[in-house]
Amino acid sequence: MTIATIPSALSVPQVARGIRTLHEQGSTFEVRIPDCPPRSGRGRRFTASGCFRDADVAAQAVVQFDELYRPPGIYVTLNPIDPALYSRAADRIEIYAKHTTSDADIIRRRWLLFDLDPVRPSGICASDEERRRACRFAADLEDDLSEHLPGRPLIQCSGNGFYLLHGVDLPNTDESTSLVKRIYAAAIERTKDLAAFHHTNIDTMCSNAARIVRIAGTVNRKGDDTPERPWRVAELYPTEEELSWK
Repeated sequence: MTIATIPSALSVPQVARGIRTLHEQGSTFEVRIPDCPPRSGRGRRFTASGCFRDADVAAQAVVQFDELYRPPGIYVTLNPIDPALYSRAADRIEIYAKHTTSDADIIRRRWLLFDLDPVRPSGICASDEERRRACRFAADLEDDLSEHLPGRPLIQCSGNGFYLLHGVDLPNTDESTSLVKRIYAAAIERTKDLAAFHHTNIDTMCSNAARIVRIAGTVNRKGDDTPERPWRVAELYPTEEELSWK
């Protein structure tokens, strides 16, 4: 088993595509980098954050930040945020950010997220076999959801597990949050035997409107990069056929 090849520098077009897939041009979104190590290697870790309206501008900032800090992960808000928040850190990423997006800051729900993560100890990347198990469960869950939800989901590998993202158009209300929780509960109940077989869980903590997701085109650097548990680039999978062969 060999370590996955990680690019020396992220690709601006790939990162922009990952953001553009989730956010329409002109909508406001937050890029967030939690648990970021200081450049000197000494001092406390911090959260960095910036607000953007253009995927290409955001991607440039993400790539520059990644080159400097090599953070464990770089994320984006799943749903569009209040445009007024753009002025918190407009088109730039601020280190030691004091403010990040709250549920009340989301203007509308655009995505229903199923976050699938292989069972393993915390603080480390998945092994190749654990990732394959998560992939197989993602395919099984996608088949199940196709019988209950309209359309096909956007599929993204987070580096360790998989996201299934169904497009929705819901107000940001308590009723919408309750609906998402009921959908999760029903899906978990229907697929609990498959989840146990594949040693993969559906994250039940993703129902909040201000949920963040790893940006496709960025690197998952959880723990150390070892042959058994390598760092990987998060990737988009546009078709079910691609998912089945990964």
